[in-house]
Amino acid sequence: MKVRTLVSVAAVIAMLLGSAAIADEQGVAWDSLSAEQQQVLNRFADSWDSLPADRQMRLSRGAVGRHDAGAAPAGAAEVHDVERAAG
Repeated sequence: MKVRTLVSVAAVIAMLLGSAAIADEQGVAWDSLSAEQQQVLNRFADSWDSLPADRQMRLSRGAVGRHDAGAAPAGAAEVHDVERAAG
């Protein structure tokens, strides 16, 4: 009984890891970014599709909450902070 449960849990974990890998390979579509993320990452707009998927993921996560609504567009220092956080 324990072996069967362990095998089932292992199968579920393998499926989850596999789907995460597929999502990482696809990257993040520019159009799926929020207006805030697009504003912070504006300097990457033209080359976004050519960035590696993992870099797109890190940059998009780093851009969340980085720009206050109504404030001026992201400056070089803010974009540098996002890049540094994204690795």
